[in-house]
Amino acid sequence: MKNSRSFGKWESHARQFFGDDFWEDMLSVFPDENAEPTTYEEAAPPAPAQRATAPAVAMYRTEREVIVHVELPGLHNLDAVDLYVEGNHLVVSGQMPRRFPPEQTLVSERFFGEFQRAIPLPDRVEEDQIRARYHNGLLEITLPLIRKRPNESKKRIPIQRNPPP
Repeated sequence: MKNSRSFGKWESHARQFFGDDFWEDMLSVFPDENAEPTTYEEAAPPAPAQRATAPAVAMYRTEREVIVHVELPGLHNLDAVDLYVEGNHLVVSGQMPRRFPPEQTLVSERFFGEFQRAIPLPDRVEEDQIRARYHNGLLEITLPLIRKRPNESKKRIPIQRNPPP
């Protein structure tokens, strides 16, 4: 009985936010098993609610560096991408051209147009040693970490003597 009351409370909250046709909306995403698709649009999976507006990013860390992968498939003009470090963020911005006009597009989950990503870096990096390489649609940025030496935690500050009067 406790589970049915919990579910009833959940359903009440869901109807409050989504309206009385909540179950109709929820169940509408499941296809009717007996219906045959008659057009391409019916046979294709539903389009995502929102088109991606920036490239996908993956970040990795080794002992010596941070490696960032930015997916930029189909990019032909590398000058259309700006890459820099600002504060403790790696900023990637640019322009991805549209290959086909919107009226010719049937399904598109890839982004196009202007984009900007500010990726927070986990540690400080050697900005003058950063390397970037674009290959097969993947921009790989290697950011060497600033290495601390064991004796760097303390730094002796010399004391100057006043010159004799």
